[in-house]
Amino acid sequence: MCLFISEYLWAQHSRVNYITSYSYPFTTIIQKDGTVILRPMLTVILRYGSKTFPTELLLDSGADYSILRYDTAKYGLNIPVKSLPECKLPLKGITSEPQDTVRCENVSLTFKYGAKEITTEIFAIIMIDEEKQPSRNLLGRDPFFYNFRVDFRMGYTEDKSLGKYILYHEDKKRSAKRYHRPRGRQIR
Repeated sequence: MCLFISEYLWAQHSRVNYITSYSYPFTTIIQKDGTVILRPMLTVILRYGSKTFPTELLLDSGADYSILRYDTAKYGLNIPVKSLPECKLPLKGITSEPQDTVRCENVSLTFKYGAKEITTEIFAIIMIDEEKQPSRNLLGRDPFFYNFRVDFRMGYTEDKSLGKYILYHEDKKRSAKRYHRPRGRQIR
């Protein structure tokens, strides 16, 4: 009887797709002055129409939206950037200075998730002003962080040059009834 029950439970268990998480090492970046920094970079293939462009995106948990550099959008993906309508988003960077002219477009991205390839669509802001270009293409929270939980892991070893991040696919959503919206706190 016990053998039958365990065989039944194993059969039920094996029907479920149990991809839980995958870890990615931080990318080592050597800056112009020779200092070494670690960044959580996700290797992706961006797609716009039939054009693809392999690149790395910096996972930026502080960015509301994903941002593509002008050169990536125009020359890498052949997006007709100047003919896109201007975005009317309240964009401010870390300096709280409003970003002037930006364009927005949906772009798909594909990345490795273990042995699988995952393709998802992102809403990307394209910076027009050459002086305000980010140093890297950014993968912001909306919508990527709603589909994947991201854990940054540093300090697990004594070697500060080691770090990784872990992606968990969020396929189970909880009821919003258990949560409440923040009240009354506005940061200016």
